[in-house]
Amino acid sequence: MKYCIQSPIVRISPHELHILDPDYFDQIYTGANAPKDKYLWHTKAADCTTAIGFTVPHELHRMRRASVDPFFSKRSVTALECLMKEKTERLSERIEEHRQNGQPVNLTCAYLAYGTDVITDYAFDDDYRLLDLPDFNVKWKDEILCLMRSLALISQFPWLPRLLERLPTRLAAALSPDVSTLLSYKNRIASQIQRVLGSRGVGKHRRTIFEEMRDSPELSPAQKEPARLTDEASILVVAAAETPAKVLAIIHYHLLAQPQLGKILREELKMIMPDPKVVPSVAELEKLPILNACIQEGLRLHNGVSARSQRISHVDTHYKDWVIPAGTPISSIVVFIHYHPDIFPDPRAFRPERWVKAKANGTISLLRKHFHPYSKGTRSCVGYNLGNAEMYLILAALFRRFDMALYETDLTDVDMERDWFIPQPRWNSKGVRAKV
Repeated sequence: MKYCIQSPIVRISPHELHILDPDYFDQIYTGANAPKDKYLWHTKAADCTTAIGFTVPHELHRMRRASVDPFFSKRSVTALECLMKEKTERLSERIEEHRQNGQPVNLTCAYLAYGTDVITDYAFDDDYRLLDLPDFNVKWKDEILCLMRSLALISQFPWLPRLLERLPTRLAAALSPDVSTLLSYKNRIASQIQRVLGSRGVGKHRRTIFEEMRDSPELSPAQKEPARLTDEASILVVAAAETPAKVLAIIHYHLLAQPQLGKILREELKMIMPDPKVVPSVAELEKLPILNACIQEGLRLHNGVSARSQRISHVDTHYKDWVIPAGTPISSIVVFIHYHPDIFPDPRAFRPERWVKAKANGTISLLRKHFHPYSKGTRSCVGYNLGNAEMYLILAALFRRFDMALYETDLTDVDMERDWFIPQPRWNSKGVRAKV
């Protein structure tokens, strides 16, 4: 016999609480006047404990976050628009090549290549040029999956990366291929950081993120150590590339699976893009209701982070009749809110019209209140402006310029099947593929 106890608050370990109440989400995650720390145990998973997203103390996080916030402000992202459009044009050229030779294009890999080239150019002035590779470097997609899969293992055995570092490379790879992949990736990032630290950027048209961090008077020497900057860059590159790519793949899949929706979006784009070769600014594209709704719905279905993200308050907190002692890790999983049928009816369906209708009938504030793809509060995703801008530019350019049809792709290639901190589809998915 099975027993099910329904309660909005559950003790999921001897130390941690999970609260499933959409109206309490803000209480857990927001409030600059109520500092909250991360949960130390949870921050060990990525082996990048000095990166902003894995910094435990509130004050230390605030100081580290302040050093990179300016690079991802709306103003800075607008100034980066020329770079993003340059990469968008290169992506269009590559898709046109696929159209001419009749080969299907792997959109998941293409979008991942785009995001990676943008962030590595911005961060290091040394982009990986994945957009130039014949298959958009499908190995990079597989490598990121290995990195994600390693998180659960490292969270339980945080000493494992240090052990494998001391072993011969082949032996380490045999013992734990995923963790070895993580270490190899971090070594590559460390080399790039060393080049940045040793470069003065003479003659360059702009300074990069890590050059600015290196020279920042706001950061102490300890915060500029190569090991810490390597942690920062390791997380930044994957986060800035992987999430927008997966959201774009979800959106593109559903628009191709529902051709009428794709047609509606294309007609909207024609109004603002009479010449397909001229992509409007992000500010102009943000005003398009259908495009905006498609992006919001894609973000909702993807969720951003599918794992628990705990917060620890320095004072006692209250939830209904419960008093939660200071120092207790508390979390609320975004997936449960984004897929809540009372807030988002038919929650697993791609329905961008829900956003358009909500805006028309005055209920949009309810959807926005429970929309957390970038989390909330002082620890929300630092790169949301950049990710959003990339999505607007790519969807506008590709849907205005190309007609596509799905190729050997179905819903299981975008539906969340695995929680590896970032949601992932089925393990053997090749990604969203289409014929042009």
